[in-house]
Amino acid sequence: MSFIKASVAAFTLSIVSLLGIVHLSEAKPQTPQRIRFDPPTPPDPGEPSDRGQGGGSRGPCEERYQSFTALVPVIRPDTLWGLTVRDRPTVWFSLPAQLNTEAPAQWRLQDAKGKLIYKTILRIPKTTSTSQIISLSVPTTAPPLTKGTYRWELAIFCDESIDTPVVRRGTIEHMTASPKLQQELAIAKTPLERATNYAKYGIWYDALSELGTQIRVSKNNNAIAAWNELLQQQNLTAPPTITPCCTTK
Repeated sequence: MSFIKASVAAFTLSIVSLLGIVHLSEAKPQTPQRIRFDPPTPPDPGEPSDRGQGGGSRGPCEERYQSFTALVPVIRPDTLWGLTVRDRPTVWFSLPAQLNTEAPAQWRLQDAKGKLIYKTILRIPKTTSTSQIISLSVPTTAPPLTKGTYRWELAIFCDESIDTPVVRRGTIEHMTASPKLQQELAIAKTPLERATNYAKYGIWYDALSELGTQIRVSKNNNAIAAWNELLQQQNLTAPPTITPCCTTK
């Protein structure tokens, strides 16, 4: 009888232990979010659009480049806008897969009054079986940005015999970093920490650039995860396959 009681007690203890393990497993916290973008207050309507729309009538070019996307938040339907504190910010784009030929493109930047700041002709690279990410910056040959609004445009001519390009447009709002942001950036030790600081203050262009630059250099897993999280928070997706861009025509 004592043997039976001991066996029952051992069985009961095993069940309790098993339930405890299951309970602890279910209660295990999820991986904490690496980055959180706090959207700033957008400006009044009027900024240029075309994240997902072509610059002309639909045809072979627009169909081929349908997934050509500017990785910038949409603050209103078809209106792209973001902040930067850098005097030479970077804009990131997602190119469609399987582009078999290089394509000429025009990259230009204007101020709020329409004055041309910079313009150049580029060659957009070929892509593989997956979409590719490219980045375009304000080069050192152009004046540095100061506080104010600037409008960028990337127009791709997928066929040099066709005059109507596929166009994506957006806005950069340059601002001065707050003393608190400057302090946090000064003590940040990694690109991910700097990106997190930028995102917390709503500085989109610089947050994404910190992550994209690190991924291009080192394929850092934490940076890749943060890249995906940041884009998803603005309903964007772009596998972090970054390709060099671009040769000057």
